[in-house]
Amino acid sequence: MTTPLDRLAGALGDRYRIEREVGAGGMATVYLAEDLKHHRKVAVKVLRPDLAAALGPERFLREVTIAANLQHPHILPLHDSGEADGFLYYVMPYVEGATLREKLVREGELPIAEAVRILRDVADAMAYAHQRGVVHRDIKPENVMLSGRHALVTDFGVAKAVSEATGRQTLTTAGVALGTPTYMAPEQAAADPHTDHRADIYAFGVVAYELLTGRPPFTGATPQAVMAAQVTMPADPVTRHRASIPPALAALVMKCLEKKPADRWQSADELIPVLEATLTPSGGMAPVAAARSLVPRIVAAVAVVVIGILGWQLVRRPSAAAVRTEARSIAVLPLVNAGANADDEYLADGIADGLTSALSKVPGLKVASRNSAFLLRGTALSAKQKADTLGVATILEGSMQRGLGRIRVTLQLLSAKDGLAQWTESYDRPAADLMAVQDEIVQQVAAALQLHLGGLPLAVSKAGRSANPEANDLYLRGQFWLNKSSSEEGLRKALEYFQAAVVKDPGFAAAHAGIGVAWGEIADAYEPGPTAHPKANAAAAAALARDTLLAEAHGIFGFSLWATTWSAREAEHHMRRALELDGNSTAASWTLAFFLCNAAVGRIDEGLRTLDRTIATNPLDARLSYYREGCLFNARQYDSVITQGRRTLELDPNFFYADSFSGWALVLQGRLAEATAEYERVRRTVPNAPVYGPVMILAKTGHLAEARAELRKLEQRADVIPVMIAALLGWVGEPTPSFALLEQLLVR
Repeated sequence: MTTPLDRLAGALGDRYRIEREVGAGGMATVYLAEDLKHHRKVAVKVLRPDLAAALGPERFLREVTIAANLQHPHILPLHDSGEADGFLYYVMPYVEGATLREKLVREGELPIAEAVRILRDVADAMAYAHQRGVVHRDIKPENVMLSGRHALVTDFGVAKAVSEATGRQTLTTAGVALGTPTYMAPEQAAADPHTDHRADIYAFGVVAYELLTGRPPFTGATPQAVMAAQVTMPADPVTRHRASIPPALAALVMKCLEKKPADRWQSADELIPVLEATLTPSGGMAPVAAARSLVPRIVAAVAVVVIGILGWQLVRRPSAAAVRTEARSIAVLPLVNAGANADDEYLADGIADGLTSALSKVPGLKVASRNSAFLLRGTALSAKQKADTLGVATILEGSMQRGLGRIRVTLQLLSAKDGLAQWTESYDRPAADLMAVQDEIVQQVAAALQLHLGGLPLAVSKAGRSANPEANDLYLRGQFWLNKSSSEEGLRKALEYFQAAVVKDPGFAAAHAGIGVAWGEIADAYEPGPTAHPKANAAAAAALARDTLLAEAHGIFGFSLWATTWSAREAEHHMRRALELDGNSTAASWTLAFFLCNAAVGRIDEGLRTLDRTIATNPLDARLSYYREGCLFNARQYDSVITQGRRTLELDPNFFYADSFSGWALVLQGRLAEATAEYERVRRTVPNAPVYGPVMILAKTGHLAEARAELRKLEQRADVIPVMIAALLGWVGEPTPSFALLEQLLVR
């Protein structure tokens, strides 16, 4: 009986001597053969019969001819192709070496430098092919050969030829049969006829993820389940599986895996500088000597500031006297409202907020937080003094003026070293939709301040925005009051503006998130009982129902969920998602940190690291200092708690947070007079706040009856924190009800 191998050997016998089958995939069977004319080993790949029938020889050969013209050191060339006895085949060099899949199976995750070297070769091959209009459509480890220190991509253009020639329906079926759902872009999995080269970039991201972690981002019991996950599920951050991955490399991988093609890297060329930078001895950071100045130059009539590259370390514990300055760092100060209308301050602040947000998305750049930078508003400090206070090397400051239907913004970048301007620019725009004007100015300034960091661009997020100009204006006013004041009056005014914005546009996701954040702030400081946190949670849920990419919505949803239900797993998921979406968000960082430091969670070291990263860019925020007190308290580092408490009061002598961790630490150390003075200060600062510490002092001094009486008063309040009551029950000698209450609050 004649076998397919016998038929193939007979059909190609005048050109190739078929030796044996060496592999089979979803698209073709591979045979080792000898090229009789050139006396060389080759790989003859024969298309599956069903694909060959669907294609037809003319269409297949026409498509494959395009791929045959690719000549690149990291693309395995196509020597020959044709049709013989019903077989459609193509011929490539036979490479003595393993596929990348074989290496992964043998070794698992690769050393970072080796993975990057392989990825750089693959990206270079993709860039070359894409420039010539050839898309692979099947980038995966099986299609990457390793020869010495180099990687070669095989079958370039062949999968594209098969898919285009067989049509949309066959593409979906063939895609599943090819066994490549793991590497399919969402649009490819959905059989979108407009799938383009950005599907290769997505697949590249999957391969990179797998090389670095030993696992792809999505798995499932069936090909259909994997494809569904590609379309609907976010990938876990690659650093969750391997924390040592450099930030720039992690950002590259995750951007490749964006669901929408427009949100990914737009060309493979953009990947190469980032990968090459990672291979430098400093891990993507250029030598220190190259990082001493900002050099302005004009490109397309816009000044571009080139900031030299310098490695940096996070500041862990800033002192009251000074904050360490890092060379690659900047602070955006609040803009001066130079117009006649004092009410326009909200717009000036909105532009500064947008600039801070855009700059914060540059990996490796320290950006002083908005909170700390805005605390310097109206001070008589020089630019150098402001920079020293915030621990940055450069300051961006300026003014805004609105009048006669136009907005004019003037900005300058100052060096902290000598206070001299490195760059100045003015922007004059019509004042129609104020948020649109803000976005336009921020985008242009971001482009002007484009930092040469391995090709990673600045980004201006427009997530959750409204198309209604009135709603946008109300939202900006709400943000102004939310940021301007931590007083209850200011927070409720912010709440009014956000609610008015939602009335104008019920689908305005960012305004719903603003309502949630405002209620969360009120719940934390003024209404910690059972009313405000559920309102924060409901508003955040409304925001997420409209836009799942709002970091602030995920953050407040997780925190309010934790505060009301103690549902730790779901709460942590949302807090971490907030940081994935905005890694420089102060709110997202402190909420996650405080959650991790909670005694019921017990991951205090992780919480302190998270919090210290935030403090490094937000050194003047008293609340962060207070949260650090809480983390240290749960770590039972009572001396450090007291020291941190002094730091909190240095930042804000009137700071309160319903109680004082410093007071608790003083009680536990037996320093009761000092603890009593601390709680008297708290009560003077906020007379109506629930204060728990005095119950401890009374119990510690043996006055149990009085301690219980004080506790009964607290229990009658609607604004107390249940876990605090549970703790105090134990202090006054009532452990049974204490355990009962704690049991209700156990992490689910």
